[in-house]
Amino acid sequence: MEIKQVVIHELLKDSGASTAETKLADKVLDISSPMVIELVDGLGKLYSTKGNHAIYGTFSRKHETNEFPNYTDKYLEDESDDLFLALSSRCLAELAREAKAKPTSTGGYIVFVRYKEQYDYLLIAMIKDKKMLQVNADLEPVSIISIDLSKNSSSGTHKFNLLCKHFGR
Repeated sequence: MEIKQVVIHELLKDSGASTAETKLADKVLDISSPMVIELVDGLGKLYSTKGNHAIYGTFSRKHETNEFPNYTDKYLEDESDDLFLALSSRCLAELAREAKAKPTSTGGYIVFVRYKEQYDYLLIAMIKDKKMLQVNADLEPVSIISIDLSKNSSSGTHKFNLLCKHFGR
């Protein structure tokens, strides 16, 4: 797996609340950091494991406030860190909008990973604080022994070539 870009943002939402806030990172993470590599490897393994809680989702152009497809188009023209931050921020805003409408939803750390295997992928995963994994005030992972996404977490991955086709690129 070739890691291209990683960023972690935070979605702040309590179950039962009709509000959701976001805390945005101001930079992408260092993809050569052993902690970042371990986080991404752990997420990749969990996503590809049979019986995981990963879900399939799409970002439709149907909702008038959804700018995610446009940000995807812009990002794919340049693929810069700044545009990856913009893309992930727009996606987080869309997730927050959806979370507000679902009273039982809760927040967590939203990890965005652009990586390449056979295809280019965008992995979006929500992780919760665990004893073994914490995200510091700079929204960077600080200590990883194990990641358990089997409860209260979700993830999804998108092939970039399919996203382009879906969005008419």
